[in-house]
Amino acid sequence: MSLESEFEELRAHFRETAANRLAEMARCITTLLADPRDAGCFNTLSRHFHGLAGLGTTYGFPRISELADVGEAETIELLRHHAAPDVLRIHHWGALIEQMSAAIAGEAVPFGPAVIAQGASPRRQFTVLLVEDDPALRAWLTPLIESEGMDVRACGSRAAALEAIAGAVPDAIVTDLRLPDGDGSDVIAALRGTPGGEEALALAISALEGFDAKVDAIHAGADAHFEKPIDAQALLRRLTMARDRKSQPPERVLVVEDDPLQSAVVQAILAEAGYEVQICAEPGALEEAVGRVSPHLILMDVNFPGGINGYDLVRYLRQSDRFATLPVIFVTTEREVAKTRRAGGDDHLIKPVDPQALLMSVASRLERARVVRSLIDHDGLTGALTHTAFRARLEQAISRAASPVLALVDLDYFKRVNDTWGHRAGDRVLSTFGQFLRQNVRYTDAVGRWGGEEFGLLLEDSTLGEACTLLERLLRQFTAVEHIADGRRFTVAFSAGLAAPESEDVEAWIEAADRRLYEAKDAGRGRIVVG
Repeated sequence: MSLESEFEELRAHFRETAANRLAEMARCITTLLADPRDAGCFNTLSRHFHGLAGLGTTYGFPRISELADVGEAETIELLRHHAAPDVLRIHHWGALIEQMSAAIAGEAVPFGPAVIAQGASPRRQFTVLLVEDDPALRAWLTPLIESEGMDVRACGSRAAALEAIAGAVPDAIVTDLRLPDGDGSDVIAALRGTPGGEEALALAISALEGFDAKVDAIHAGADAHFEKPIDAQALLRRLTMARDRKSQPPERVLVVEDDPLQSAVVQAILAEAGYEVQICAEPGALEEAVGRVSPHLILMDVNFPGGINGYDLVRYLRQSDRFATLPVIFVTTEREVAKTRRAGGDDHLIKPVDPQALLMSVASRLERARVVRSLIDHDGLTGALTHTAFRARLEQAISRAASPVLALVDLDYFKRVNDTWGHRAGDRVLSTFGQFLRQNVRYTDAVGRWGGEEFGLLLEDSTLGEACTLLERLLRQFTAVEHIADGRRFTVAFSAGLAAPESEDVEAWIEAADRRLYEAKDAGRGRIVVG
């Protein structure tokens, strides 16, 4: 069967499942019109908008992705604020569903083999403006960034970059500091001065030009500077963190403060900036609050009634490895920076808190925590999540009604690769496989290095049938990849076991996928077994 014929079968299946989803969404609209506070229907509607947004373009229906993306953004916004939709909004969603139903019944866009190779595309395109006058460097960086599912617009001059920013503000910019017609710092400054540009990621690159050039870039608004020759993995890590952050819910800040007036003003400032804020007014309730809120950052008062102080509370938190990287900012009238550091704080703000200083401190500490967390959570060789981080994603997924599927994937006869071609060749195979998996799933899914040559895939909002189809395609594609060692070529296959959770028992879910993996190996390897 040709690739085109195979895809047409998959597309027919997508039409059927999409039609079923749209029918269920239409029923949710009817229910919400009668009771806008029906949380079950609201969550179901948002989940289906999310699923269709991620799959429509992949199967040749970009209009479905476009419409579903609008619905998803609107439902998520209401969910973030725990607000019920009004009648006009519900009717609007109904109209989106009608348009999607018409789109799924219509003709799909022309299909090419490249569509299959890309796998499930991201539900929102993350745009990167690459400003570099060296054609060779542009040609090298562009496909690297695109391999992470981002859309690259490349240009080679200051004037072209300024025109591009004026036309559409990118999500991120990577610019050389030395351009043929001016300074790259001007491009960053223009980005920051454009409405919406203050939220974009700005990365500066340059040859070793001296300290002053780097300082100028930071002053212009760059978030980081990379020297040539560029560390591509570090650059990609910053870009992917920014991309992933755009798809995440608001970051959570826990304010530990017993003065309601102080906590109210801090909450107002942070909420206006888009953070989700929770207040803990009782220091004795801190442990419970941290467990309930799972904050990304803590704002800690120092003085509490009864002889309790914030320094001791933070020392208590730091005893647990879980909170070793959790940023803490002390907010107090005391000017004891040294005590702040000794207690394990990351920053120190003086009351009355200046709003700009508060926002700058929170943003910078969260950004640093993200970088540290990314380094801790990702395997250096493959770029996949570590075993611990991937397991945490499984625990999050199983607690949500997102119909997740777990695939445990193991490279076949990998010891033979190391014994025959050497461990350096084996490492290259692992690195290639990790990148291959990450490129061929949605970035909202997760790829983890489960151990050695074994990987895990978490595919959310998916059925076992859909996951099996994806893994079978990936098996065919990866088996065709040629690896080179000592001038000779060889190929590697993999086996996989798939399972959906039958309860909220993560261990049982993992064991089910593991059993299927061993069944695949016992049956001869190079195959997928579904539980």
